[in-house]
Amino acid sequence: SLLPTILNKNYEKIVTEMHNFIIKETLILPNPNIIKSNALILAAKKDNKLNEIRKVVNLFQWLLPGLVINVSYMREQIRTKKNN
Repeated sequence: SLLPTILNKNYEKIVTEMHNFIIKETLILPNPNIIKSNALILAAKKDNKLNEIRKVVNLFQWLLPGLVINVSYMREQIRTKKNN
């Protein structure tokens, strides 16, 4: 029953908005250990895993906003049905 919602253009818009919001807010978080991108890249290259790590990070980065919305949607559907 979630499929029509997922296939809706508004759904994609909301997922993209959430994705962009998360990136923007993440960039203003404090960095107490002063970790720099170059250090992370060098560590990944040292283990010959940079491309693998990059793929996994991209996958999670794009899947999580949709997952959050899906869970929220289903939770609301259950709550609404329970109250009827």
